[in-house]
Amino acid sequence: MGDAVMETMRPSHEAVRDSTPSVRRKTADFADFKDLSIFEEFLQICGNLLGLTFDLWNPIREGDRLFHFEAEHYTSFCKCIYASRIGRELCWKCDMTGVHRAMQTGEPQIYQCHAGLTEIALPLIIHGVVCAVLLTGQILSRAPGSGDRERIARMAHRLGLDCDTLYKAFLNVKLVPDDKTRDIVKWFTLFTSYVARLGHDMKLMQTKQDCDAIGRVKEIILNHFDDDSVSLQRIARDVHLSPSHLSRMFHRQTGTTLTDYRNLVRIEEAKKLLATTNLKICDICYDVGYQSLSNFTRTFIRHVGISPRTFRKQACAEVERPQDFLKLAQ
Repeated sequence: MGDAVMETMRPSHEAVRDSTPSVRRKTADFADFKDLSIFEEFLQICGNLLGLTFDLWNPIREGDRLFHFEAEHYTSFCKCIYASRIGRELCWKCDMTGVHRAMQTGEPQIYQCHAGLTEIALPLIIHGVVCAVLLTGQILSRAPGSGDRERIARMAHRLGLDCDTLYKAFLNVKLVPDDKTRDIVKWFTLFTSYVARLGHDMKLMQTKQDCDAIGRVKEIILNHFDDDSVSLQRIARDVHLSPSHLSRMFHRQTGTTLTDYRNLVRIEEAKKLLATTNLKICDICYDVGYQSLSNFTRTFIRHVGISPRTFRKQACAEVERPQDFLKLAQ
């Protein structure tokens, strides 16, 4: 196959560890689309109105598609070609060529695929970043001519397909003249960018709200880490979220669970008391919220790597004179 012909057209607490010049490429924003149901609904409506299919591609990771119409939505001509392994490979190469060109230029691409159909690759740009490429097309820019029969026959032979079936399917491909195709490109460039930005900004707003909620949750835990009555249910009620949603959101934002975070806060407080006071280990255990010395010791070892007693000995050894340690404990 020859090359496709292109036409340019955690908030944290200090004690707890927590190619055009104007267009940049960034893969992270592609993942943001996964929660943008408004954009998927928009593509579904456009597909129904215009009789077109759509694929939304990651411009960085080859073959990663967020949204696409299944093969049954393709034209009968494309379905025939997809029935051939060679045909699928050729279609894939054309798709990737369109995606890469749109990504590199930041401009819509109108090109002819290996089978002679017109395809469109539209880069979706949000705040100067090409975050996805929308592929559509499977249309003819001109009415079938006398030379198409022979061309389709050669293609059918190369792909191992029935010539009459393939040619009949070719005659049923939607005809969209070049000027109409350019209008489609302009329309989609305008509205897809608007819908994408709208959905993206909505997600950013939700993310900010989630971060604010996580900040309040952390503050509650930091102020009440020693109180077992401050349960998940109580914290969720205080931040006006359901317990299940709060748990998922906290883990997504911080990479840890609420229980593990509270344990981490407790262990940090225990380390401070071990290093700066002469309180008994059992008293420290209860002061930081544990009701079992054995549970406290296991948790301490899991987070610190050594036992509380060993940690205190090492902290004492770092002080030059024993009386200095006693001063710290006062």
